Amino acid sequence: MDSTQILHTREIKKRLGSLPTWEKNSKAIKRSVLFESFHECVDFVCILAELSDSMEHHPDIEIRENTVTLYCSSHSANGITGVDFDLAHRIEGLITETVVDRGDEDMDEIDEAEQLFGDADALLND
Repeated sequence: MDSTQILHTREIKKRLGSLPTWEKNSKAIKRSVLFESFHECVDFVCILAELSDSMEHHPDIEIRENTVTLYCSSHSANGITGVDFDLAHRIEGLITETVVDRGDEDMDEIDEAEQLFGDADALLND
């Protein structure tokens, strides 16, 4: 399958099996990472920018306080493609190498932040 073709729901679910911290979010796959500080978030995003440039594929990035939320979507295809999963796997490697992810224990903080600031997902779907 061409890595730039939109993937069907069944294929997306199958591929998400190898990325348990990611989820389907409309026309993107999404993952949030918690950091100790805003400064750590920005440092991570700067490293991610280098990785994304090398792939010529960039995630949508949202920073809220100590949380970075990443959305991988192929805007030119108007959906999720194999390239998005390639990027997500590379991001996971970057997270493993560079950060101590605070994981599910602090997911309540993300929920609270989304309630305070609104959910950015709606913006991505426009």
